[in-house]
Amino acid sequence: MEDLLGLDPGYLGKHPIILEINNPSIIRIPSGNEAGAWPEYWIPGGYTSGGVPEAVVDQIPSGGYTISDVYLKQ
Repeated sequence: MEDLLGLDPGYLGKHPIILEINNPSIIRIPSGNEAGAWPEYWIPGGYTSGGVPEAVVDQIPSGGYTISDVYLKQ
């Protein structure tokens, strides 16, 4: 999974999670100026360095998402 996202091996830890957002709003292509955007990983154009499409959404309120384990997702 880290390869697909263009991250270093082990970056996501042993138990990565998925946040499934119930009603995302104002979806946009990242600018690189977002909090947590690391210059060594960010590439302009809306794709990770691994080639996977990415987007930014506004802050999601508590209860506005479901958390699940990446490896147990069916």
